[in-house]
Amino acid sequence: MKNAYQVKNPDYNLSPYTGMTRNHYIECAKYILERAFVHVDSIDTPISFPSVPGKAYPQPNAPAWRHRSLEFEALDRTLTLAGPLMHIDPEIAINGTKLRDYYCQQLYKALTPGHPNSLPLPEDLPDSTYQFTCEFGGLFQTLLLLPDIIWPYYSQEQKDEMAITISKWAHHRTTQNNWGFLTSSHCLSSKNRDTKSMMNCSRAIFCG
Repeated sequence: MKNAYQVKNPDYNLSPYTGMTRNHYIECAKYILERAFVHVDSIDTPISFPSVPGKAYPQPNAPAWRHRSLEFEALDRTLTLAGPLMHIDPEIAINGTKLRDYYCQQLYKALTPGHPNSLPLPEDLPDSTYQFTCEFGGLFQTLLLLPDIIWPYYSQEQKDEMAITISKWAHHRTTQNNWGFLTSSHCLSSKNRDTKSMMNCSRAIFCG
């Protein structure tokens, strides 16, 4: 496996700074995900990356919610690469794992209780700001831009189950730099998905 993605046959007329074309970005996304999915043993394994001792979180003896935050961050941020690939090719697999099946299952488990990677709810944690709100913003931006990749494959019952966790975190406070991104992504995505419970969440955020 190459140590770094290499841009072959760059087109500096189309992209003066990088030479990267649409096909280069597709190839680069596949390259990064192939490396990321080295850490995924099966469709049931939450994606997570090795920690750098003394630098990365969670630190030794960290509470369980920090580990869920690490997993959710990896899930959300790799989805920003996987989403466009699934939009182009719904059947795409990386290292033998079909991306749509993987992300559908892992998101459902993260957003419903009773699973190893289930997210905690705000009321179960000390009152503070959390990384979860930032990742929710990124997640719903991806689902808004690419509505065909995951959401249609859930049943209405599954959507309503996940909406409980989504709504509670959408109502929780976050840092100023996350707030506009988070709420607009939540609300626009829920509006386009036409889930009644998510629309109630959106109205509550904007209307108080």
